[in-house]
Amino acid sequence: MAQPGGHPQRPPRPATITDVAAAAGVAASTVSRSFTRPGRVNHRTREHVLAVAESLGYQPNPAAQALESGRTRTVGLLVPDITNPYFAGIIKGAERAAAAAGLTLMLGDTQENAAQEGPGAPFAAAVTSARRSAAGSRACSGSAASTARWRSGR
Repeated sequence: MAQPGGHPQRPPRPATITDVAAAAGVAASTVSRSFTRPGRVNHRTREHVLAVAESLGYQPNPAAQALESGRTRTVGLLVPDITNPYFAGIIKGAERAAAAAGLTLMLGDTQENAAQEGPGAPFAAAVTSARRSAAGSRACSGSAASTARWRSGR
């Protein structure tokens, strides 16, 4: 749909913490604390902020939360073949457990390639580098040697 002057209309952007703060008449830090440290905000203020956030459709940004907390709330799972029924059960169980714990599952498929299972492989390297902020990581390898190499970081 075009606006007057022939310019296309942009889709509405998601509400930000700044939008919520402005609409609620509080500082952005108060909005942040209302979501992350509710005990540090007056009960009435928090209820007001949450109501405004809901009316604006505000959703906290997990990436922004990870910057502040240093935690991604992500679990990495590396499997040799996602189409193998054996690993499908492991993946499904991992997804359920992650969701129940409020975590996100990051899945990697090595395609039964030992070179993709080592710590230098792209997905394994990403999980390894994220270990400081990830909730956890697991490798379900096709071989004991690959698993041992991945665990040792070699």
